Amino acid sequence: LLENYTLYYPKEWKDKVFVKSNISSRTWDFVDMKEEVLFSIVACNFEDWDENRSDVTEMLMMQNDTVYFCKITAAGEEKGITAADLLEYFTLNINSQG
Repeated sequence: LLENYTLYYPKEWKDKVFVKSNISSRTWDFVDMKEEVLFSIVACNFEDWDENRSDVTEMLMMQNDTVYFCKITAAGEEKGITAADLLEYFTLNINSQG
């Protein structure tokens, strides 16, 4: 499966927050310079949503049979990252999905 979404983020994150993608788990981990995970964005099939819910900070969006959600770590919370921010910054590239 190919996820096609964008996360816009503040200029202050430039050169401080990096993305590690794991295609098999459909996860983007956003890490700091020490590679400590600040938050993750995960996509899962709707059928798998219930088993993932305990780890979820916030559902970002649902499109067709895919749920997109975020998980913010304690390190991310310490840096001021909130689910409200991620909801604002997250968008699907619907026209590009195939």
